[in-house]
Amino acid sequence: MFRLVADPINFQQEYTSIKKPEYGCVLFFLGISRNALEDSSVKALEYFAYEEMVIKKANEIELKIKGKYPVGELLIVHRLGLVPVMELSLLVIIGSGHRLQMFEALEESVDLIKRELPIWKKAIYKNGETEWLNNHF
Repeated sequence: MFRLVADPINFQQEYTSIKKPEYGCVLFFLGISRNALEDSSVKALEYFAYEEMVIKKANEIELKIKGKYPVGELLIVHRLGLVPVMELSLLVIIGSGHRLQMFEALEESVDLIKRELPIWKKAIYKNGETEWLNNHF
């Protein structure tokens, strides 16, 4: 399941939406907007997406991961718009009966999201300047 959202990501609510009694393993990745500069000058990151293509590619990622690993549930939530430093920009949750291969599945999911989803980010600095950043996370 994949969603693009404009509002802050509620981890607890998302986790509650996918948990099942048959899942003995639930792994998650929290992508957090961060200040990547030593001088602490980043105030927020702004995310933009080609939404139709993002949804298509995200569905392909889900099919690929579920076809390769025994994943019961794969939830991807990506936030768009202005995301202040220290807030969630990406949440990936994997639910499965067992942990075997799930760490690999989570890592591959995040790598595919970063590499294949047409989502871009721009740094917003405290002095009002902006800068497009090349890498997704």
